[in-house]
Amino acid sequence: MSVDYRLAPEHKFPAGLEDCMAAYAWAVDNAARYGAPVGKAGVAGDSMGGHFSAIIAQEFRRTKPPVVQVLIYPAVDFLSETPSMHDFADAWPLTAETVDYFMKQYLPETVDPSDPRISPIRTQDLRGLAPALIYTAGFDMLLDQ
Repeated sequence: MSVDYRLAPEHKFPAGLEDCMAAYAWAVDNAARYGAPVGKAGVAGDSMGGHFSAIIAQEFRRTKPPVVQVLIYPAVDFLSETPSMHDFADAWPLTAETVDYFMKQYLPETVDPSDPRISPIRTQDLRGLAPALIYTAGFDMLLDQ
């Protein structure tokens, strides 16, 4: 299932995340109705979809846990500056200027970027999370995340 979630800048955090969480909950609750195996849901996404997938895995791990996470070059830390952010700051198509622009469009000024619902890598409790397959790109600003 692919989720047509609300996009920034028209819909800032947490709108897109809420859409993805609602879609995941609906899919789990309706799996049997559509012939899908019950209790075997996974989450996957690339870029912001990987970001949302990581958060969904954390948020639902105690109630409707996914069995796997597939995170494809996910954005998981909106706070830290890593070596790859400097090494590939001018790499096409995701430059430092582009990343900064996207962050400003997505995050309201009033939110804390260290919140695990924004930077899922900063969660304090990793117990109960589904195994994760993480794909990264060799010349990506997000490589170190």
